Amino acid sequence: MKLLIGPIVLIFEELLLTFFEFYSFWQMHPLSTI
Repeated sequence: MKLLIGPIVLIFEELLLTFFEFYSFWQMHPLSTI
């Protein structure tokens, strides 16, 4: 079970970091297309 949880947590953290980077970038440069 721990073997499965490890990689999933890493991927989840990676996704969160990418999301926050994109979100802060979008805050600084609002896109009217969304």
